[in-house]
Amino acid sequence: MLLATFVVTVPLLYPVLQQYGVDPIWFGVILVLFIEMGQISPPIGINLFVIQSIWNGKLSDVVTGTIPFHLIMFVLLGLLVLFPDIAMWLPGRVAAGP
Repeated sequence: MLLATFVVTVPLLYPVLQQYGVDPIWFGVILVLFIEMGQISPPIGINLFVIQSIWNGKLSDVVTGTIPFHLIMFVLLGLLVLFPDIAMWLPGRVAAGP
């Protein structure tokens, strides 16, 4: 699911992002975070249905259980927007070498 979303999204947005000078690695991190949020968000959240089918509980209980994860991801998104160097630290270390 993640790969399919990337294949559809990146070719459409990448040329626009290049014109605005958005770093592609930062965009990739943000995109993965948004896709992961989508997979645990109703009504289409596929991971919700998988967990509900394994657990044999109510879907509303599963959705309620994802609230802390949504809050954490929203905080992380805010930090990544305010401080993009968080997403760029590790790639910068790898590019610099030992």
